[in-house]
Amino acid sequence: MKNIQYLTSIVISLLLLGCTGTGATYVPIVDGPRDRIFTSDLAACQQLAQERTYMNADVRNDAIVGGVIGGILGLLDDGELDDAAGGAAAGAAIGGGSRAYEVIEERKNIVKRCMLQRGHNVVG
Repeated sequence: MKNIQYLTSIVISLLLLGCTGTGATYVPIVDGPRDRIFTSDLAACQQLAQERTYMNADVRNDAIVGGVIGGILGLLDDGELDDAAGGAAAGAAIGGGSRAYEVIEERKNIVKRCMLQRGHNVVG
């Protein structure tokens, strides 16, 4: 069971590292010129989107809840602590990982809203 814990931790860590710039590098479709002002505003909005980190309170909370539920389910399965620990690790990885994935969309939306507020006609 310990191998599953380590493997789950490694997989989730690699997935999160692979997503570090995702969402914040989004380039929206605009109806208008892509001139120097657009480029400058886009860079500023993307920088703003990067402030929404993957390891935030929501991710931590979902990881904790997932870990508790996974631990309980693992304990109920066989009643052994190894199963509980494996279930907790898997639950934490799934709970935290799924919430961290939602940050990608949040970052895209930050870029879109920022560009809209700067006067660009964002259509997608």
